[in-house]
Amino acid sequence: RKAGIIHQIMKSVDCVIVGGSYGGLSAALCLGRSLRQTVVIDEGLPCNRFTPHSQNFLTRDGFAPAEIASIGKQQIIVKYKTVHFQKDRVVSIKKTTDAEKNDEIYPFQVQTASGVNLESKTLVFATGVTDVFPKDIPGFEECWGTTVIHCPYCHGYEFHSKPTAIFMAKEKMMHMLPLIRNLTSNVKIISSDNFDENELALFEKNGVQVMASPVQEIQHEKGHITTVLFKDGTRLPVKAMYAGIPFDLNAKNILQDELGCELDDDGFVKVDGMQKTTVDGVYAVGDATTMFRTVANAVNGGNRAGAIINMGLCDNEFAARC
Repeated sequence: RKAGIIHQIMKSVDCVIVGGSYGGLSAALCLGRSLRQTVVIDEGLPCNRFTPHSQNFLTRDGFAPAEIASIGKQQIIVKYKTVHFQKDRVVSIKKTTDAEKNDEIYPFQVQTASGVNLESKTLVFATGVTDVFPKDIPGFEECWGTTVIHCPYCHGYEFHSKPTAIFMAKEKMMHMLPLIRNLTSNVKIISSDNFDENELALFEKNGVQVMASPVQEIQHEKGHITTVLFKDGTRLPVKAMYAGIPFDLNAKNILQDELGCELDDDGFVKVDGMQKTTVDGVYAVGDATTMFRTVANAVNGGNRAGAIINMGLCDNEFAARC
């Protein structure tokens, strides 16, 4: 069961899980408990590797993200012998077309960078996203996940009552502002957007000031933000800054171009309530499917996908015995 020898162990499996962080591990756990032959393929580059601590996850509040994933993986390896792990990168997945099918029960052909080839009945994508940092603001990337943060539920408590900035597009900022104002009364908005009289009055009543000058630099000490420096020379001392930045969908070429999965208006993989994509047999979980990027949400989606996959396989096998 060592990484790198999956192709020597099996060729045909019930499920290939692409991505082995929380969502992928949760799906693997559920499938392992259902005796399903499962392969988890993961590069080892989770989105939250920049974050020193993971918060708001029951029994593991404040643990390092890598530690949580390691505990989960080791529990699966020790107990569930039908689940195998491959440290690798999926480079291509082809799906048998309806015309070619002829009762094919392994419609997905998976190829990895190391040359592993598998055929699978189902797929789970737990591939997440890659955040795209602004290249013209020194210090931003160095602080990301530590004091330049994205979520008040993941990070907010640690910075409650401390001077805080919000740096994101207007629509998202207006959504986030009440959540952040709940945690601290010392809030500054960094935005060059136009605000109407009602919005400005609301800001004033809540003690929120707007800083309109463009950001020149994030000054910090080893990722701990000290000052936001603006191009007009203004300096804003803060302990945290909430930021909204664009992202790239990982494995988008496989999901959209090769398999034909649809994306939603926000660029996430479109799934239904059971984590099914728009392509039969393909499921997606975690950060690739929602802006609600939490460990708990990824684990929830992975567990749901695993259960629904197993249910479908059980139904097919039961009917085939008739």
